[in-house]
Amino acid sequence: MATAAVREPCRPAATRYGLRTLRAAIAHRNAASRKVLAKAGFVPAGPADPAHLGGEPGTWYRRDLAHAIPPEERPRGDRQAIAGDLTSSTPPIAPLG
Repeated sequence: MATAAVREPCRPAATRYGLRTLRAAIAHRNAASRKVLAKAGFVPAGPADPAHLGGEPGTWYRRDLAHAIPPEERPRGDRQAIAGDLTSSTPPIAPLG
């Protein structure tokens, strides 16, 4: 059920909002959330700043949305909207974990 809840926003994120990537920060101690993200197609993308996770060490995960929608429905043009940048100091909206 949790995996479906994570997968659900992927298609509209790509089709409605033109996003190409989603990301989430997970604390190392939160094995259940790491497993959910992996099942939903997210892959580890690097260390997360503990400041983004309530002082706990963690990992950023990201999911490429290119496969979330069929090619004929993909946004056209050079829209570069991305849900955060791994080099950004902006914390995630709602970190899991």
